[in-house]
Amino acid sequence: MGLLLLLANALGYWRRPGHNHGMGACAAGNSSLMQEHWDLSEERCSVLCIQAGSECLAYEYSRLGGRGQYSKCELHSEAIQRTVPLPGAVVCRMKPEASTTSSWVPAHPSVLSVPPAPPWLQPPTSPPAVRLILDTDMGCGACRDVDDVVALCALHALADNGEVELLAVVQDSAPPAGAGVISVVNHFYGRDHIPIGAYKGSGLTLAGEPPLTFVDSVLKAFPSPIRNASQVPDAVDVYRRVLAASPPRSVTIASVGYALVAEKVALLSIMAGDYPTSGPRFAECNACGCFNGADAVSRATAAAASSFVAANVPPSVRTIYLGFRDGDVVTRPYGVDSRHALMDFRDRAGWGWGPGGRSSYDPLAALLAVRGVSREGVGLSECTQCDGVNSIDPKSGKNE
Repeated sequence: MGLLLLLANALGYWRRPGHNHGMGACAAGNSSLMQEHWDLSEERCSVLCIQAGSECLAYEYSRLGGRGQYSKCELHSEAIQRTVPLPGAVVCRMKPEASTTSSWVPAHPSVLSVPPAPPWLQPPTSPPAVRLILDTDMGCGACRDVDDVVALCALHALADNGEVELLAVVQDSAPPAGAGVISVVNHFYGRDHIPIGAYKGSGLTLAGEPPLTFVDSVLKAFPSPIRNASQVPDAVDVYRRVLAASPPRSVTIASVGYALVAEKVALLSIMAGDYPTSGPRFAECNACGCFNGADAVSRATAAAASSFVAANVPPSVRTIYLGFRDGDVVTRPYGVDSRHALMDFRDRAGWGWGPGGRSSYDPLAALLAVRGVSREGVGLSECTQCDGVNSIDPKSGKNE
């Protein structure tokens, strides 16, 4: 339990409804549930309720799983009169100003005058949400992988926290089913309004290995308004429309045409390459598009496009390249995301996960785009005067 939460409980700030002193689930109707968050500390859960002001009157915090390895935070908009005993570690806490008829004896009656949001309990002012366009192959094409769906889920979780605003999600590979999986994830998180685009240009073929099996599994198991790329516009059109409607230098993005990028984009986060150099014999897949049976036409298109982006990003746009070795360092253990129904299905379907975990290529690039390297509280900070130059060979996709 965090220090701030210990202080708040010690001072009697949070009421403990019901005869069992707040142990158990908050007894409230469905209309009371305002937000649900996963994988937060109880301290963070209580802070979110305070930040929500008068809209949140209580929170419920529970530890789930056989070893309590998952956590759930529920924010409620109605006063709680009683709690319901449940197995496991479940607590219900209510704000002092919430009107209720429940029996409650404060630890220290003199603190009843504590204001609803004491300054010492408030976190620093949060920065504005990052306005982001995600560019993904979603398990399709030459660089097919299972990490794309995790990257999109992570961005939705960050959106739930108010850290990111997803402006659009575009598919940069040819197989039509990728757009359907994007729609499934957006629908699962209640954000069908997010525009989706798909690659409809020339140069990428359907030759090579088919999409990973999770693509078909997700489409069969989960509902969504969009099932394939035939139902969405060209990705380039989505890029242009979203950027044209955005304020100057307000968007974080992956890659797009030059003019609008120079005016509208502040940060370009790219998961591609190997650093300081890919060497004479190796090309990373996102730079070359040359894995999993890709034919000569697709390989040539991917390498030329990567080279063009690296050479033509406007100087005003900050660019971060995440090499694949960085993604190998950060792994997601087996089952770590099963707290979400979609992720639980992924584990049961066996999408390439094993006891050794899975590298976090795309999820890490997405997280860096939103939070940078100094937001995780682990002693990291961005370097100064450390910018370099990255070039990608237009024929091979190798970078230097």
